Amino acid sequence: MELKATNGKVTREQDKVIKEFHAPIERLNEEWFYHYNMYHKMHGHNVKVHEYSPNHIVMDYVEGRQLGDCVNDMASMRYHSKEFLENRSDVKRKFHSLVACYHTIIGSFYEYSSSQDTGFWHNDPSETNLIYDGTSLMLVDPEEFHVHEFVDMVAINPSPDWLFYFNRLARRVYAYDCKENDRPYLGMV
Repeated sequence: MELKATNGKVTREQDKVIKEFHAPIERLNEEWFYHYNMYHKMHGHNVKVHEYSPNHIVMDYVEGRQLGDCVNDMASMRYHSKEFLENRSDVKRKFHSLVACYHTIIGSFYEYSSSQDTGFWHNDPSETNLIYDGTSLMLVDPEEFHVHEFVDMVAINPSPDWLFYFNRLARRVYAYDCKENDRPYLGMV
């Protein structure tokens, strides 16, 4: 089964994913693999890699949905719809859980790096590289992890697209709560 990828060919074979790159990624070396495995042991937010080279990676298949799809589902609910009204508490809990998971992952880059003599982080923690399994988020695209002297704060900032959806959902829920509880709303929906 072939999966989507921008930088190579990705196939799934049972519980493993094989990613073959269009061009070699030279940073995939012993130092990278050492930090990748150490980060996995300390935090577990990254998919398990079984084999690597500059030309390919073999990793576990991660069951779940992309973060972007989860956020889009929540953000597309109309705050006055029957679906939203019946599931409002669940939507708010899921929303807060996703945001907390994301920030836990970002914090874990700094926590790991502070225990080492180097920076280690995922260069693209976007909505397509985070898989939600119903309780937690998992970073995929292992080749996007970087080893450098410091964590690159610009690289790990969330993309405006999915941050926009989080904010849109939060504003809708807040506006609805204000309307329902006869409180003033201090913002735009």
